[in-house]
Amino acid sequence: MLEPMVEATPAGWWYSSSIPDGRAIAIYFTDADLREGETLSETWARALMETSLSRSRLGEEARAWRPRGIDAGTQSLGGPPALGCVAVGDAALALDPLSSSGLTRAIEGGKMAALALHRAGGGDLGALARYESELGSALREHQAGKARYYGLETRFLDEPFWQRRHALRAPIARILSPKDELCWGLEDAAVLPLASLTPDIPVSILRDLAEKPCSARCLAETLRSLYQYDDTEIVQLLHALVHSRSLRVLGGGWGA
Repeated sequence: MLEPMVEATPAGWWYSSSIPDGRAIAIYFTDADLREGETLSETWARALMETSLSRSRLGEEARAWRPRGIDAGTQSLGGPPALGCVAVGDAALALDPLSSSGLTRAIEGGKMAALALHRAGGGDLGALARYESELGSALREHQAGKARYYGLETRFLDEPFWQRRHALRAPIARILSPKDELCWGLEDAAVLPLASLTPDIPVSILRDLAEKPCSARCLAETLRSLYQYDDTEIVQLLHALVHSRSLRVLGGGWGA
């Protein structure tokens, strides 16, 4: 029997364990754009060869396993609930698998949603808005823990996968000024991994907001009006986006 194990590799991380029927399960987590045109089977076999512990415990025959690909990124529906619809569980908030808390969070979210619906049915007009606020708080708590745990891995700091996940806790090399001019810094092909930084803000909205140069103050005020971020969270987000080169500071300086 294999005990649950997590192993970090240059382009992601592995989880493996035995399941009740005696078979083994293995999962490889990476960013889709890092596959460089490979098939799923090619990515799987190559990535397994980059491991030491996982390859040893799964055996060389695991290279021939037929993997399935699914989206396991942190995501949030965000925004107010649609008329007659309340998102619950992964539909409302999908967490990074490294947290190993998706199931418990979904159960807690179901209880929160049920209570909010009950109160709304009794005439509490603010119940659903408070439910959305609680989801936002849960996401920010998750993001803080996610940054903390990914930050423990320091062997692969030159690799894109880990650079993206270190961005939220990176030291601030230059403090943004409210007057700094910011603009979008990514090509369309590089947009996908940005969701790990801003799961509750659609990438399309960020891109539209910063497509034309605007001041850090203007962008911060717009984000504050659209999403339930406090001043500290907005500053941290803008610094992370600049550090990850998702936003550029015009005229040189940090992120240029």
